[in-house]
Amino acid sequence: MGGAVRRAVLIDAARRRYAKVLIDQAPPGSVVTVTDGPNRTKEQNARMWAMIDDIRARWAEGGEMRSKDDAKIILMHEAGWDVEFLTGLDGKPFPIGFRSSNLTIKQMGEFMEWMQAYGDGIGVVWKEKERLDPCAA
Repeated sequence: MGGAVRRAVLIDAARRRYAKVLIDQAPPGSVVTVTDGPNRTKEQNARMWAMIDDIRARWAEGGEMRSKDDAKIILMHEAGWDVEFLTGLDGKPFPIGFRSSNLTIKQMGEFMEWMQAYGDGIGVVWKEKERLDPCAA
């Protein structure tokens, strides 16, 4: 039976004090996680998948067919994100651990900037002009 999840966004001294109180009052076995900011937005996620679709279309022109998930993992790996793989019982590798849903808004913006540069370099025809600003949420 899990307890209540409490969250403190460290935007000022009062919120930092509150976070310290939460830690001091936490029962043994509690888990504390500190992240660099909120996770990516729904808009960023939608834009990421659209960009991946455009890149996949360009790859397909060269005869390389990849699923959306495989393409995302390949692109994240190429962009420098740590993506680990295990080998399944069928001998095929599959990704574990890292998920794009865990990217912060800033990290997702950086990933989309990388995809933009990569796609431009291989001649991707982008379907949406709004993707030209990958940091826009």
